[in-house]
Amino acid sequence: MSIYAPGTFTGQYEVASPTELAQADAVLCHEFAWRRQGLGNVNEALAAYTVEHYAGRRIYAAERIAKAMQKLDTSLEIAGVLIGPSSNVAATEGGTWGEILKAQELSGDTLRSVITVAQAFHAPRTKRQTEKAGIKALIPPNLPREFDPQSEQRWTHNAVLWAARELIGAPILRHRDHL
Repeated sequence: MSIYAPGTFTGQYEVASPTELAQADAVLCHEFAWRRQGLGNVNEALAAYTVEHYAGRRIYAAERIAKAMQKLDTSLEIAGVLIGPSSNVAATEGGTWGEILKAQELSGDTLRSVITVAQAFHAPRTKRQTEKAGIKALIPPNLPREFDPQSEQRWTHNAVLWAARELIGAPILRHRDHL
């Protein structure tokens, strides 16, 4: 098995079937990029995608996604707000891995399968990390593919910087047993 999830560098991923998506226990929404001010275009796009397709489902969302969803639909209930990549904590607590672990904790460890909503280039790794945590990850079609050139995280500015970060980051995640 490659250290890099297939699609990490292209934004292509295997789409789950409509039946699998319908049977998922919950939706798990991951942040992508962060700004000191505002939620960011990608997080707003991910929130809009989730509200459009999965309102009414049990949703666990990273903090910026949750805020953006609440702006779109004030009546939307979110099962859990997760620590996002902008938090000033160790990688074991924040970021993608931390979001997955927090969703498990908040669910009472009842998650067996989740719909993974993430930026398209991020989705393959989120799937692999979710499955590393013992949860089946189902990726829906047509996830947002844009990047955020105003993000404080330079690697989320464009596909080239994302690929460079993943080339370096995946071995580190593997070493920490997070991938």
